[in-house]
Amino acid sequence: MFVSTIEFTVDPAALLQFMDAILEQAEATLKEQAGCHQFEVSQCRQNPKLFFLYSRFDSEADFQCHLDSPHYLCFTKQTNQWVIRKQIRTWFVC
Repeated sequence: MFVSTIEFTVDPAALLQFMDAILEQAEATLKEQAGCHQFEVSQCRQNPKLFFLYSRFDSEADFQCHLDSPHYLCFTKQTNQWVIRKQIRTWFVC
């Protein structure tokens, strides 16, 4: 298994738009990508402009397919102006 985590800091003025877009992204990923088995979106209780994504793929190749997918590219283009900071980490399940 291959895991990715992403931490987003979002412009407070765009929180609702970002939330809608990221939830659509999660749904599309789970529906359209057989190699993705989990895609969780969380928002920080203490700081609502912070979002944490956790996704689990069969392999690194499946994750790369996700990064190349039309829905991911559209999401990135749509939300880029709202994102103040984005930190991506990748993990192997032990």
